[in-house]
Amino acid sequence: MRTYEEVISELEGNSIFPIDSNFFKYPNSNHPLKKQFENLFRFGQDFLDRTDLGFTTDKARVFFSDRDDLNGYATHLNGYYLIDIYRGTIEKLDAYYLSRVDVFSNTRFNFLKSILLRIGIEPKAFFIQFTSLLYFYHETTHFIQQYNEHDKKLPFTDEQKIQIKTPIKLLREFDADWYGSAHSAVNVGERTENESEFIELAIMSLAAFFLFWVERSDIKNFEIFHKENKHPHPLIRLCIWIMSLTLTAKSVFGYHLDGKLMLNSALKVAALLENENENSKSLQMQEMIESKYGEILDYILQIQDSSIHYPYLANNSR
Repeated sequence: MRTYEEVISELEGNSIFPIDSNFFKYPNSNHPLKKQFENLFRFGQDFLDRTDLGFTTDKARVFFSDRDDLNGYATHLNGYYLIDIYRGTIEKLDAYYLSRVDVFSNTRFNFLKSILLRIGIEPKAFFIQFTSLLYFYHETTHFIQQYNEHDKKLPFTDEQKIQIKTPIKLLREFDADWYGSAHSAVNVGERTENESEFIELAIMSLAAFFLFWVERSDIKNFEIFHKENKHPHPLIRLCIWIMSLTLTAKSVFGYHLDGKLMLNSALKVAALLENENENSKSLQMQEMIESKYGEILDYILQIQDSSIHYPYLANNSR
């Protein structure tokens, strides 16, 4: 089991450093969130060291860079597959949910709190943990895509290229959302004892996912059904997430869930946490889903049709 200090020492010894930044060496600091950094590192590095996930390499490492922003990235450098999560990610998530602690007194969160009481964590910690996992799983998917391309050297034929009607970055981001949702669903299932508990934690994790993206997006000036080389619209990401989650719940746990109902519930939870009343982006998104749900599903199916022909995606190598 690698320690964080060993990972940083190894990378520095191979002349590997964060892009335009420095390593955040939390073990030697007095940072108040040291435990949160260690928990995410421990989970992340242990996940990357597994041999049952469709990739096997002893060159995958996760670390934190000393950046204030809410973000992260995956890259392939000097033979290593690297996942960098910015220090500011943990700090800003902690500050965001700390400012919403009073919201958890709303009766809507009573069932959640009863589940978390058994697990042994508070609502604030739950939302921070799951949002942190979103970053990790998202960047892990990009690492697997690079692994499939650089290490496995999977063939990408001219015939496959002809079949792809969607920009490659859009495919990669779709893959990251689908893969992240599937693994998050497994995490939810491991923490719950029945279908009702699963649905409740899944709704909360979906709300966390939405808040993670909505804070960074101008939903009014972002084309929903774009065919550009960039991330999908947050509305599309939400629907990708719920589709993957419900399919995973059925295949792994035998639960038959109403995805649209869960999505509406998650947006209502997100609206409570936003605390913006009539200006809530969550409520705006709910209206958009109601009016465009059929178009959204058709658009996602178009992306899926192209994705099966792109060999480097994580979901094509499982």
